[in-house]
Amino acid sequence: MPNLRLKEDLTGRKFNKLSVIYRCGSDSSRRSLWKCKCDCGKETVTNRTSLLTGHTKSCGCINLDGTLKAKYRHGMSYNALYKIWSAMKHRCHCSSAQEYMNYGGRGIYVCNEWYNSPELFMSWAINNGYKKGLSIDRIDNNGPYKPNNCRWVSNKIQSGNKRSNVMVRIGNKIRSSPQWATIHGLSPDECRIRVHARGKLCSDGYYIITKSELLRDSNGF
Repeated sequence: MPNLRLKEDLTGRKFNKLSVIYRCGSDSSRRSLWKCKCDCGKETVTNRTSLLTGHTKSCGCINLDGTLKAKYRHGMSYNALYKIWSAMKHRCHCSSAQEYMNYGGRGIYVCNEWYNSPELFMSWAINNGYKKGLSIDRIDNNGPYKPNNCRWVSNKIQSGNKRSNVMVRIGNKIRSSPQWATIHGLSPDECRIRVHARGKLCSDGYYIITKSELLRDSNGF
């Protein structure tokens, strides 16, 4: 009599995008259930029949990718996301790009997951707060473009996070000069000029200035 357990052992086998990890029980129809890891990184559980017949090919990301591609082909809002993805790659990996020195030239890169798949990038964007008018922003300005280091922000917030902005300490708080300008009702240029003229550049790379010095009228120089 054949050994049914060995016959059913799918551990280590790969079906389309799913790699089988281990058996994790049976469903109500007594079909064996298997824990699998998808190529996209997510884990899922499916039954033996679905794996062998090809009914289940992924954790569901194939269907999502197909939907994204279809919407993109039909000129829907994903067109904007594709442009963001393309521009992100260009400034990081194309040495002739106008902004390359501020990105790829500083070691900023796009993670392999996003670099190789606009669909995975668009899927992450949709699931992480993307809305029309927002820009992609790196939380660690010296880090790469990857899921756990990126977020969607308004252009105003992003401009305050730019590496070219002066960081200023007033009291125990450190913010960019445009952020202090907004708080105190100054123009960004006026704030920057006052910080450079009256502030003290410390060894940590930011300026220290008192609130009274920042707000003192220019006639008081």
